[in-house]
Amino acid sequence: MSRSEEIKAIIGKLYAARRAGNVDGILHFFDENATFALNGSKQASGIALEAKGTNEIRAALTNLINAYGMHDQTILSFLVDDEKAAVHHRSKMTFKPTGETFDTEMLDLWKLQGDKIVSVTEFVDTALAQHHLLQLK
Repeated sequence: MSRSEEIKAIIGKLYAARRAGNVDGILHFFDENATFALNGSKQASGIALEAKGTNEIRAALTNLINAYGMHDQTILSFLVDDEKAAVHHRSKMTFKPTGETFDTEMLDLWKLQGDKIVSVTEFVDTALAQHHLLQLK
């Protein structure tokens, strides 16, 4: 198996854990000092965040999974370059507090060392997420 195939398999298993809502299954793939970011302006959207280390990442993922269910994920492109990967995907999501279901696209930028993820930055529709956060107030 090539390194590119190994990376695709690791990220594929992580996405399966995300669709299942399995925080421990996701964290299995993270280095203990990893970083996780939801890219965006913290002044414009309450969903933008930066988490460092598995404790902060666990808290961030738990909040995200409690708020959003992910279904019917389709990988639109998956590029691997050395120890980095970029994944553009479309998913059907459910905002759990209201039951609203919608389609959205995301871009995830991954960096790995061996079989562990050391950083991921996710680009999401921050305007839609802000809309959801305002519904909770």
